[in-house]
Amino acid sequence: MEKNQIKQLISECGEIEITKISDESSLIRDLGFDSIMFLQLIVALEERIGMELQEDDLSYEKVATVNDVYNIIQNSINQNKNVY
Repeated sequence: MEKNQIKQLISECGEIEITKISDESSLIRDLGFDSIMFLQLIVALEERIGMELQEDDLSYEKVATVNDVYNIIQNSINQNKNVY
């Protein structure tokens, strides 16, 4: 999954202009995400990649930036590939 796709989902879930989202944007501080918006983002990401993400990696406090979201997605996809 590309960073631009993640930014698009963040834009949709947070009702934020995509041009205001950078790789280092804090979901909470910069983009105003709350716990409900965060859950909506997780569901959207899971639907887009077609797999469930590990709950251990996805705490509201742990995922701070767009880069964090990207890294978690990439790690989950790579771990899933290694299972098969």
